[in-house]
Amino acid sequence: MGANIKIIRYKSKEKKGGKAPLAIRITKNGERSYIFLKNFISEDQWDEESSTVKKNYPNSRRLNILLNNKFSDAEQVILDAENKDQDLSASQLKDLILGGGFAFVSFNKLAKEYLDGKLSSGKINQHVADKPKFKKFRMFLEKKGLGISVTEKDQTEKQQPNNKKKEEEIKRDINVKLITGTILKDYDLYLKSLGKSKTTIYNHLNVVRIVYNKAIEKRLIDEKDYPFGKGKTQVQFKPGESMKIGLDENELETLESIKIDENNIDVVTELKRGKKYVKDIPKRLKDLSHARNIFLFSFNFAGLRTADTFKTKWSDFKNGRYYYVIGKNSKPVDVPIPPQVEQILESYLLYKKSDDDYVFPELKKAKANPKDIHTKIRTANKKVNEDLSILVAAAKIEKDISLHISRHTFGNISKGNIPPEVLQDLYRHSNLSTTINYQKNFIKRKMLDEGLMKIVNFRRQKDENTLAVKAED
Repeated sequence: MGANIKIIRYKSKEKKGGKAPLAIRITKNGERSYIFLKNFISEDQWDEESSTVKKNYPNSRRLNILLNNKFSDAEQVILDAENKDQDLSASQLKDLILGGGFAFVSFNKLAKEYLDGKLSSGKINQHVADKPKFKKFRMFLEKKGLGISVTEKDQTEKQQPNNKKKEEEIKRDINVKLITGTILKDYDLYLKSLGKSKTTIYNHLNVVRIVYNKAIEKRLIDEKDYPFGKGKTQVQFKPGESMKIGLDENELETLESIKIDENNIDVVTELKRGKKYVKDIPKRLKDLSHARNIFLFSFNFAGLRTADTFKTKWSDFKNGRYYYVIGKNSKPVDVPIPPQVEQILESYLLYKKSDDDYVFPELKKAKANPKDIHTKIRTANKKVNEDLSILVAAAKIEKDISLHISRHTFGNISKGNIPPEVLQDLYRHSNLSTTINYQKNFIKRKMLDEGLMKIVNFRRQKDENTLAVKAED
């Protein structure tokens, strides 16, 4: 069934003076959507049957011409959609008309829809991580003189909650259909010129691909124009292989056993080396112990992700097992509680208020909204990582460390000793291929080490063989 459009006087929004806005009404399959015009008309000035302004309205002829043009433009967009076999809903047709039809599919609008979706679904981490990537792409467009400058109204966070006035901001926008393989390759070079790593470049290109996919999904552009993949005018990109360096068995034992007290000169020296919190040494020593507990807690659960670690509640522990839901992919998991974790939990029992209370202190005062929880987790993560750096320096461990390194540490120690299917469950990966790609970094390093040492130690092997022959004689 095709769509119908009509210009109407929208009575439901009639103001006290008796005037109501004119609107283009789009109807399809029982669904209605409206595009409101800037003109307000009283009932006696409007001819409902012909959808025209009566002569008693000032400049009626001029307004009728304008309305006719608006109607024709909207009608043409709908005809184009039907000619392209685009089965769009009334609301999708409205978006298409507002965007200028097939001539302009706004990159900014689709990017905002994507980011708003992350916020509404509680995926704050992804929203915070991806928002600057869209900004970077707009900076590239500005630098290259691509796209157009548009004025958008934006409710900034700096404004007071009661101030509903929206500030205008000039942003660069581009028709998604005009984002070709050539432009993407130029963007790749632009990011390289800024010193971005291969993985970072992949992540920046990926958000552009997300917008393109969204445009295809909404049937705003044709799939045949997709610029990613094989082909002379298309661009292929893969994430870079990052060096995953975790602690080895000896380094982990050193971190576990280091004494954190005022009698350990190395620890106190490292504490005083920094400018933060130096005055209260006893308090800082407790902070260091807490940071180690957080790291070991994560390691004992196969490198539990940072957010999931801080979100742990007492109610997650039942009958000697740890039950939780992964924040990244919403996968439910339950695993046995290792003895070291039992000791860690015991040290926090004193601060337990209820079964629904958080185990660790960072979120105890968090408001019940995803944004505040996200902010507190980021602050806590930064603080714990700073304290872990102090600990490894005091322990003479010459490796960078963070909470995320607990995951690499588990992978480094496990190497190839655990079947990939088991590791997949332990890591909480959705796909086995993700686990294999992650783990091969540690397995490959072990094989390289063994292969290298086998060759460079050929003299030792030769001497050992000679001794063996002599012993036989």
